[in-house]
Amino acid sequence: MGGYDQVGRALRELVAEGKLLKIGYGLYAKARISSITGKPMLASNGGFKAVSEQALERLGVAWQPSDELVRYNKGETTQVPVNTTVIITRRFNRKISLREMQLRVERGS
Repeated sequence: MGGYDQVGRALRELVAEGKLLKIGYGLYAKARISSITGKPMLASNGGFKAVSEQALERLGVAWQPSDELVRYNKGETTQVPVNTTVIITRRFNRKISLREMQLRVERGS
């Protein structure tokens, strides 16, 4: 394995090439070039929501979907939750974001 600086340079190069997108400190997601804008976008089928949930799982953070999403999935409301929100019971201080999208974290009991 390479050293810390060498790995960092390789990651920055992949971000510059549009093959990866940085979504947080030490967190990267696969990217592909958009046919519409020509800019890198997430390659995940689930978009930012799926990528941020996978990042939480990789970090070993126990989470559950927000109350709004649960109510929407049960059919109790027709309002689609716009922001990606999760409930976390443990302490979690990292930010997961990409451009204007940011994972909202609520504290659970």
